[in-house]
Amino acid sequence: MTLYDSMMNWLQLWLVVEQRPQDEAARVSMEHVAEVLNQNFQVSIVEVAKEANHYAIKYTKDGSDHTERYNQQSAEALLSFINENPERYDFK
Repeated sequence: MTLYDSMMNWLQLWLVVEQRPQDEAARVSMEHVAEVLNQNFQVSIVEVAKEANHYAIKYTKDGSDHTERYNQQSAEALLSFINENPERYDFK
């Protein structure tokens, strides 16, 4: 998996965790992807910002600062699916 794809996976999970803080499965998965980013790509996420119609992820890699942008609709796809199918993801 590429760095770009791994960061998109992390972002999608991050958005779910932000909207559903009680979703432990999403939190564990997000933390796992963060570990993969760190171990496989030497990347640490610094900040996520929503800008117009995209999300910007600021991160460090090999001591340098970088920013990667992701389309808002693509980034929010997992969260949208969960919200459209609450019976499959309701943990109460």
